[in-house]
Order: sequence, then structure tokens, then C-alpha cells
Amino acid sequence: MRYRYLLLILIAFSCNQPKTKELKKIEVAQRVLLKGDLKLEQFFGAPGFGEDTLNDRKEPTYMLHLDQPILFRDTDMAKEVGYTAQNTPFDTVSVIQVNLGTPGEGKRAAIEVAKDRKVEIECTLYGAVNGHDHAPAGTIDVLNIKKL
Repeated sequence: MRYRYLLLILIAFSCNQPKTKELKKIEVAQRVLLKGDLKLEQFFGAPGFGEDTLNDRKEPTYMLHLDQPILFRDTDMAKEVGYTAQNTPFDTVSVIQVNLGTPGEGKRAAIEVAKDRKVEIECTLYGAVNGHDHAPAGTIDVLNIKKL
């Protein structure tokens, strides 16, 4: 009898567990809306990108720490290493580098004002292509940014 009550409690407990939220799948160059904390972080740059920490330049870089991780698939880069668009795996991403754009676009000022705040960014996501891309998923090109 005692075991029956224990079994009922276990069943009731397991039924009330919250469902895990399915992660958003994002393809390269897809326009999306992402939310998270915008932080300015330091990374090593040229000439050695961290190999020679005394002489490597420091690169201040804005990073978006996502509230909810995403699944990202960079089919452009994957084609260069032998994958097809269909069999390219998705990577789980929780931090993305923010591209400040070219001078004169006006994005830099909007991004700097939102530093150290929770933001919502409308953007497109691209894979990492060189040593200046400090997040595995690469960078986002900001279309619009809003402080939350």
C-alpha cells in the first residue's frame, strides 16, 4: 500500500515537469530577432591572436549573451569542408559577436548606448571567417537594436 502512494507521487511529479523549450534553428544570413545581454569584452588580436599575449593587440569586441541558446547552421563555411547544405550540422550557440558595421552607418552609437544592458536585436547571423571573429558562430550584422 505504501509503495502505491509512492508510485502515485512519482507519477504526479514527473507529469508536472516543465517542457524544455525547443531551440530556434537559424541558417546563415537569415534575418532574426535575438534577445540577450550586450557586453564589451577584450580579445587578443594581431599579430598572434593570443599566441604572444605581451605583443598581441587587444580587441574590444561587443558580444551578445543570448537569453535562450539557438541552433545555428553555417552552410556557407560547411561547403568549404565538404558538407552539403542538407547534411550540415546545427551548432548550439549562446554567445554571438556583434558587428559594429562600417563607420558612418550609425550602428556604432546605437550599440555603444546599449552596452551592459538587456537588448533585443534584429539581425542577420554569419559564421566565423577569420581571427577577428571571436565567437564560434561568428557575427551578427545589426539591423535594429532596442534596449529592454
